[in-house]
Amino acid sequence: MARLRWLQNARTGDAGTEILKPMRMGTSYATALTTATAGVKWLSLYTNSSATSGDCRGIYNRLYITGAGGGGESLRSFTDVYGVAAANANGGHITLQMGNADNAGSVTGLGNAIRGTLTLPNVAMAAFGTYSGIMSEIYSAGASSDAGAVTLLSFIKVVNSGDTTGMATVDDDAVAMSFTGCTSGSGNMIYTHAVTTAGSPTGSIKIHIDGVGDKYLYYWDTEGT
Repeated sequence: MARLRWLQNARTGDAGTEILKPMRMGTSYATALTTATAGVKWLSLYTNSSATSGDCRGIYNRLYITGAGGGGESLRSFTDVYGVAAANANGGHITLQMGNADNAGSVTGLGNAIRGTLTLPNVAMAAFGTYSGIMSEIYSAGASSDAGAVTLLSFIKVVNSGDTTGMATVDDDAVAMSFTGCTSGSGNMIYTHAVTTAGSPTGSIKIHIDGVGDKYLYYWDTEGT
């Protein structure tokens, strides 16, 4: 019963008394929960759905921003490598897995490790703001931020990993980028045009360079052209 009351309080607590919320565990490095044990999972939630229709969700979190000029995130995950050289560190790691050799699964529709959806309302948008489905950012904390000595720095890293035989198959089958829902046409993001000269590109992809404007990446129908 004590545990049930704790969960009820966590669910119905007054938003104005955030400092008293029972779900609050530490506020800074000095007050953080600590351990020297390897492989600890601070919060572990294992769920299993045998439903044959509909979408279930392990965690569903929704934030309503109702104050003009306000902002925020429905989910903010922050990993801080604090004064040591960590072996590996990720701000967030999300995996979509389809079982194993004994109980392999599959997806008949979309199967994405990460899916970012930017929903545009059914109205004409205001003439300000910058929007994107995915934003990859490298942030420099100060004037001394210098990545010149690192092995590699990239905004996007494409990795083919795992079993070497499987990797070779993926290498044959996978593409670096896929475009869906884009109709080819002059002025559109993708424009496929007739080839007038042998060896010339067959189309272009529109990109935007801030301060420069719209530019175009050209593509060919075959390799090595």
